[in-house]
Amino acid sequence: MKPSPQNAAPTDAVARRKAPAVVCYSVDKVPPYDRQFYEAARQGLTRIVEVVVPPREAGTLKTRLIPKLLAALNAEPDKVMFPAGANR
Repeated sequence: MKPSPQNAAPTDAVARRKAPAVVCYSVDKVPPYDRQFYEAARQGLTRIVEVVVPPREAGTLKTRLIPKLLAALNAEPDKVMFPAGANR
């Protein structure tokens, strides 16, 4: 069953749906995928925890978890390293 909309459609809804899509960035400016960069970034990583979250709780868990993760990472900066360069 499709839920009913919470808000009324705007008066120009039909015109908006007929309008062409707008690309907000030039496709030729997107950098190519750098496989070596990502493989190098993954070297030496060790999974220390895995959390499986039900989809309905994902948003609230993310909001609660990020401050805790950042605090833990900031507490041990010598264990946190990011690749050098412009591709971070």
